[in-house]
Amino acid sequence: MRERSDMGVTFLTTQDADIINTKLGQLQETIDKLIGTTDRLVSSVNSLDGLRRYIGEMEERMDMKYKRKYEAQINRLKARHYKKY
Repeated sequence: MRERSDMGVTFLTTQDADIINTKLGQLQETIDKLIGTTDRLVSSVNSLDGLRRYIGEMEERMDMKYKRKYEAQINRLKARHYKKY
């Protein structure tokens, strides 16, 4: 960089501009990578939420299935027990 001392103004040389452009390009690449990573993280979180909901639904179905099964067994046992008295 060159500075003109009489005005306090700094002028860029072509080499300085090239360095700045290179750094800006590297910064843009880094930002693009971060955006891609963020998108993948959001997608993963959404997938995990979907999986969590699916597991919850399956647990509810299993609970209902076994509840009905055990209620039926309990009712049969009660019926046998009350027949004795």
